[in-house]
Amino acid sequence: MSGKEAKAVVPKLRFPEFRDAGAWEVKRLGEIVDITGGGTPSRKNQDFWEGDIPWVSSSDISEDFVKEISITRFITPGAIQKSATKLIPKNSILLVSRVGVGKLAITRKPICTSQDFTNLTPHKYNELFLAYYLKSISHVFESFNQGMAIKGFTKEDVESLTLALPDVKSEEQQKIAHCLSSLDEVIGLQAKKVQALKQHKKGLMQQLFPA
Repeated sequence: MSGKEAKAVVPKLRFPEFRDAGAWEVKRLGEIVDITGGGTPSRKNQDFWEGDIPWVSSSDISEDFVKEISITRFITPGAIQKSATKLIPKNSILLVSRVGVGKLAITRKPICTSQDFTNLTPHKYNELFLAYYLKSISHVFESFNQGMAIKGFTKEDVESLTLALPDVKSEEQQKIAHCLSSLDEVIGLQAKKVQALKQHKKGLMQQLFPA
């Protein structure tokens, strides 16, 4: 895939049970998702930031994992009413469109985001499948350059982006999503083991040498 066009409608690698399932259909992203922006409630009004509705900025999204969101800030319904932020439905894709362009994550609960996001709520396609697909073409998002001070992309860029997609009624998208999600789980477990080993090494170094 390059720019806004999907050059291939059949993936290079396909699970055996889907090799005779035919070509994927090319569609515009705007046809298969609802697109919603975000905003930041006034920080001068502390009451806005004392609610229970999760609110995230681009720094809360992981570079590596599509299921990881660090939620540390919460806002009130009044903050939503009096700002540009919106409540994004669960199972939506939070796509960073400025300041960290291309990072994304799936939210499993209703959530609000800053203006640095273009949020995608799939109609029928599996959100995990779409998240991995969009992650695989992050270079396309990075190529968009809007504005002088802040690089990013617009809602129109996202709407016109074309993707080759399997039949929505087949299980191919779910199979792909499960495969990649399983790999992420293994990577996450290994990362925790590496971190534990680093801490163990640090402790040994503090004890094996005189202070």
